[in-house]
Parts: sequence; C-alpha cells; structure tokens
Amino acid sequence: MEHDWQVLLVGGSGGTGKTELTEALSQRLGISSGQVDDFRLVLQQVSPPIESTSLHYFVATAQVWQQPPERVCERLIAVAAYMSEALRIVSIHHAVTRHPYILEGDGLLPSKVSELVFSDPETRGLVRAVFLVEKDEEQLRRNMLARGRGFSQNSREEQDNQVRTNWIYGRWLMTEAKAHRLPVLASLPWETLPDRVLHAASVIANQH
Repeated sequence: MEHDWQVLLVGGSGGTGKTELTEALSQRLGISSGQVDDFRLVLQQVSPPIESTSLHYFVATAQVWQQPPERVCERLIAVAAYMSEALRIVSIHHAVTRHPYILEGDGLLPSKVSELVFSDPETRGLVRAVFLVEKDEEQLRRNMLARGRGFSQNSREEQDNQVRTNWIYGRWLMTEAKAHRLPVLASLPWETLPDRVLHAASVIANQH
C-alpha cells in the first residue's frame, strides 16, 4: 500500500500543477478525487452575493485581472477562508467513512488545513496535506498557457497581472504552510512529483 491516509489535500496557487498531480495520483492509487472549485461553484449558487461578498468576487467583479495583483491576492485568501468550513465537512466525511479521497485547489487555507491534519479529533491521523509552489514567475506563465482555461485569450496586461497574482499568492501559501508544519514541494521536476508528494504525506504521520 502506497498510502496510510484517508484524505490527501493538495494546495497551491493556480498554475502549479495540482490538477495534473491529482489525476496522476488518483489513477495510480485507484481512489477518487475532486476539486475545491466544484464546491466553490455550488456555494456561489446557494449563497446570496450580499451575504458572501468574498465568495462572489471573481464572478461579480468586471475585469478582475486588471485589478492590482496584491488586491486580488487578498481576495483569493478571503475566498479560501470562506471555503474552509465546507472543505472541513468534506474531509471529515471521507475520513470517517474510510473512502480515500484527494482534494485539490487554491482555496485550501494552510491554517485550517493544519487543524485537520494535526488537531481535529475527527481527522487527525487520517488527513494529510501538501502545498505545491512554483517560484519562477516565467515558469508559472508557461504552465498557465499550457493548461488553457481562457488564459491565452486575455490581454498581455491581464496575463501579467494574473501570473503576478498567482505568484504572490503562492509565496503567501508557502510561508503559511511552513509556519503550520505542512510540507511545501516544488512542482518541478514533474516526473518525480507524485513520489515526492506521497513521501511527504507519509512523513507528516511522524509529526502526530
């Protein structure tokens, strides 16, 4: 058996390869996986914008990638904070029902993830987490161009702002993850990433 956890949380900014990694691990381990964005989309539909301004920022704000990257980064953090309770419920469900699951997304807040990994009595010992980081902005741009999702259709200014936002957010996530004893891994080289992630997840077990 290559894992001794029930839930693996994969965090990191956009463009760090979370989805590709999760798909590879899901196939390799034969377990299900999901994206934080799926839960965000559901919550946006059932939560009135007036009650959840942070959650609706990226769908309600025109020309969001023309905003200053630092301001947009703050909004990404606010969305992650809003999502925390919903993702905690999902993690507990898969942990206690013993249905292994990998959940990835940029909406995973290190401080809340750390609680699931180390202190929540319902998930401690059953949930592990890793955060991916790409420190090179130009590599991040190449990753975002390769994955598509409308990025190439934006103006050069919007692309620059989106890359910069993700880079700033990634640095913030890296700092927060390390402060909360969560492993941070470089996305490259891709070929070794699945093995490195599984190893890092197993090492966390020794910190309980």
